[in-house]
Amino acid sequence: MQNLSAFIRSVADLLRGDGKQSDDDKVILPSTVLCRLDGVLEPSKEAVLAEKQLREGQRLDPEPFMLRGAGLNFCTVAPSRRSASGR
Repeated sequence: MQNLSAFIRSVADLLRGDGKQSDDDKVILPSTVLCRLDGVLEPSKEAVLAEKQLREGQRLDPEPFMLRGAGLNFCTVAPSRRSASGR
């Protein structure tokens, strides 16, 4: 476990470049939140995109229809951050 921890820290150091270690939380937390949100929204992504396309073609505001399609109080039309393998 110690070796894995050291390896992860060394990769973080390489990726950080000139950044400070104290700035890691400013990057890691937002990235984690975005990844989790992407996972929550993934099952409704196709329905949301279909509603967007349909309602824009009808010249209607698509947002209320997209929210209904998502079944949540928020949705996104951004491309998925997950790969085809689900990671």
